Amino acid sequence: MADKAESSGLVSKSSASTVSCFAQHSHRMQMFMCVLFFTSCFAFLFVLESKLTQQQKALEFAYKEFYLRPFHYKLDPFSYVELKNGAPITEPEPPNPHFMFSFEELLLNRFLDYYLWAQGPTDETDVTTDPDRLPLTIQAFGSHLRNRLYYQLERDELSINPILLTDPALPTDIRDPEDGIDPNKLLWNVIPYCNDPVLEDALHELGNINGFLYARGNHKNYRFISRNESRDIASIIGAIPIKLAYLHNHNFINFQRYGMKSPIQISIVCDPIERKLRHFYTERYNYREWAEDFPISRTNWWRATLDECLDKNQRECNYDGVKNIKAKSVLDIGRTWLPRRVEWTIPQFCEYNRCGELGLEKDLEYVKDIVKQEYTVVGTLEKMSETLDLLEATVPQFFKGIKKIYYQKLAEVPKDVPGPEIPVISSARRAEMEKRYAKEIEFYRFASQKLEKDLKKSKSKSTQ
Repeated sequence: MADKAESSGLVSKSSASTVSCFAQHSHRMQMFMCVLFFTSCFAFLFVLESKLTQQQKALEFAYKEFYLRPFHYKLDPFSYVELKNGAPITEPEPPNPHFMFSFEELLLNRFLDYYLWAQGPTDETDVTTDPDRLPLTIQAFGSHLRNRLYYQLERDELSINPILLTDPALPTDIRDPEDGIDPNKLLWNVIPYCNDPVLEDALHELGNINGFLYARGNHKNYRFISRNESRDIASIIGAIPIKLAYLHNHNFINFQRYGMKSPIQISIVCDPIERKLRHFYTERYNYREWAEDFPISRTNWWRATLDECLDKNQRECNYDGVKNIKAKSVLDIGRTWLPRRVEWTIPQFCEYNRCGELGLEKDLEYVKDIVKQEYTVVGTLEKMSETLDLLEATVPQFFKGIKKIYYQKLAEVPKDVPGPEIPVISSARRAEMEKRYAKEIEFYRFASQKLEKDLKKSKSKSTQ
């Protein structure tokens, strides 16, 4: 009995020990599972946050790509004139609440941008811009715009001055056109880094007052257009039966070469040295923000300074002797619409077949002749007040009241807008740049002197 009791005691101790060990093992497992669970949760949250950050960056890049590409967003404008599969005409929602174009202006902007976009490398197929189809497209689009506006006019729904419809039956303050000039069309050759967004916004607001449609070409990567593209754009502008202001970033178009009346052509230039500084540092500021999306931004390109660029005689900072500037391999640094290497004023006043090389005296004289013969006003950014006075006096059908609206809007511009830090260059460096960019400096001084002469002539006429 004693042996039995002893053996049962040993068994109970053994089982108790086993239970205790199992309990300890179970406790360890619970602790391990808890640690594993919380570790998994933290890892999941870390991965999720990383994915969300990547997705946010992708969305931000997609937003930039979506709204800043040549064609604002993927919606074919030609469907609105029922040229593609009988698609119904629908009113699109603006891409964001600050997109202030009217529906007609939106269509016109898309029409012009889509045409140029379709000429470049794209995977979209669209017969509406084929050479044999384009005249029909232009005619249908112009008629559609005109019919929309007349439809609103008949129902007293037109929010814009009806003078934009160039119909003799409607009231008009446009004088008889001069020989070869269409006073109902304005082309503003916007020189990049010499443009003033406040002035563009003021002109847009004047559209509702002076009665014209405002079209702002957004094809930033189309500086130089071919002969066929020049002809087609001239045809589009000429076929729109509406008073129109078209702002573009591409080179000069000679309308008379294609048997059409020239529109009123204007432009605003600026100090070439200041323009170079803005161009150099703004391009880098824009693309360093997208270092993960643009291969060029993963290099030392965006860390370079203008002094380094000048000292190393890099193509981006050279001028005389730079050839084939219209070739994409020379014009742009990247393969797509990435930072632009060559960005000068003189080539933008040339026709499609001129100014392929920088620094030529004959091109400088040619551009001076173009400004004298083809441009009604060429102002300067540094003399904005005088430029506005001349525009208002010379082209009142578009610019009447521009000075008042411009300075009102200028006073509303916030002072803390983020942007690139542009360093102040030394007087020695400026003298070196003026020597290097002598042709650009000479053209700028020519334009500035012509502005002063034209303004004096305008004031003397007004006093007579």
